Amino acid sequence: MLYDAAGNVRTPSQIVKLTHGTVEWKNFLNNLSATFGMAKVEKVLADLGNGEYKEVETPVEITKEVESVFKAPEKELTPEQKELAELREAVKALSKGNNSSKGIDLLADLKKEWASLTDAKPGKDWGVQDFQDAISDIKNAK
Repeated sequence: MLYDAAGNVRTPSQIVKLTHGTVEWKNFLNNLSATFGMAKVEKVLADLGNGEYKEVETPVEITKEVESVFKAPEKELTPEQKELAELREAVKALSKGNNSSKGIDLLADLKKEWASLTDAKPGKDWGVQDFQDAISDIKNAK
């Protein structure tokens, strides 16, 4: 049966009879998504010879092949996108099971180090780099 995108039967009287793997089969699948929103394999018949057919259980490969026609193709990733995806997976793997709320607060650590080295007040909008530079200057001056 063939359906529209809303799942309504589009062609209740049209039965599509094709032999899997033939040119007709491939052409039908190539044009299927342009015409219909969905298709289901209702039954599969095995040829017994002499014009006789026997209904068999629908093979998973055929069902997946028909369903794949309506799925958006996956885009090929650029090398940078692949590397980024790998890094994200690595971060997930490393952080899996680590539910601690403790983390490294670099800015707070730098503020403590700054306070231990000098009595001067840091700038209000100093960031990590500013503290690192100032601490480095103080240490180099000693």
